[in-house]
Amino acid sequence: MFESASPPLVILGVGIIPLDCLYYHEPGASEPILQEVPGGTITNALCALAALGNCEPSLVGVVGDDDAGNRIVNHCKNFGIRTDGLRQKPHGVTRHLRIDLFPRPDVPGEQKVLREFEERCIASPRDIKLGAWWRNALPKLDWLHCDATAKPVQTMVQQAVSAGKIISFDFGRTARWGMKGPLEILQHVAVLKTNRHLLSQLLGSAESEDGACLFGRFPALRVALITDAANGMELLWKSNATIQRTTRAPYPVPGGADALGAGDAALGMLIHCLGMTRELWWNGNAGFTETFATEILSQVSAISALCCTHRSACGYLLHLREQGKSLLDALAEIRKNSHRTAYEK
Repeated sequence: MFESASPPLVILGVGIIPLDCLYYHEPGASEPILQEVPGGTITNALCALAALGNCEPSLVGVVGDDDAGNRIVNHCKNFGIRTDGLRQKPHGVTRHLRIDLFPRPDVPGEQKVLREFEERCIASPRDIKLGAWWRNALPKLDWLHCDATAKPVQTMVQQAVSAGKIISFDFGRTARWGMKGPLEILQHVAVLKTNRHLLSQLLGSAESEDGACLFGRFPALRVALITDAANGMELLWKSNATIQRTTRAPYPVPGGADALGAGDAALGMLIHCLGMTRELWWNGNAGFTETFATEILSQVSAISALCCTHRSACGYLLHLREQGKSLLDALAEIRKNSHRTAYEK
């Protein structure tokens, strides 16, 4: 675990929290193996951040008061993620069967699984209850990341903005599902103002040369091209923590791209990409090495630019890995074919 003289970054993530049921093939096995893991971009990202160290992550959302919900809560606690704001709603359904990594006719029972996927739903962030836990959390909070746009989330955003906290969004949701939530939120709150000192610590810029920053041990992270294909923003992190940006957004952003705040957009895309990269935490903290993190995050644009959805991007990466390609070779192939969707391949 990374030792730092600086206080840990306190980050709170709010979003949809399913329990994903994924099939994968063990070499030589006659039957596919079912693995159940907490899913959703925000959960994945917080697990990765917790593994990086010098971070106090908390998860906010709604899961069912059932075995699947209990499994999610326990998994998060095992990763060092606080769950004070995680509500377990009676009769809530949290199991989200996600068998869309790749069409596999050879997988026994695939049709049954697909039907079950269609019949189930996910507990909604609309049921988040803001109470004492939120009043206690807000003063200590450094960064709020949102992967949901329900009314309780908008309230959290407004109060966090007023308190001068870093705010970031998963903007990909807007383009993928036709939702206007993040844009509506931006229209209802003041222009997001990033805490520049904290951002400097996070990126390890000239203002934080002592290396006591969250990603200070990963120099490659300072030169990472991060692309959000959904809203068309490209950010280039340079060693001096300045950000260059080009836009090719398919829809107008209120106030133009600059209204987002370069720092806020960068943080949002970082956690968005961390969440997409399931392999960062599938093997637990022990498997999260500096080399692997540097490789995957310094080339994270290849994953994010692949296509319009998290699932097909992750699925295609896993598909290539199952074929025996190394991580870097798989990323290179994804980047080469990034103009096509995973299912076209």
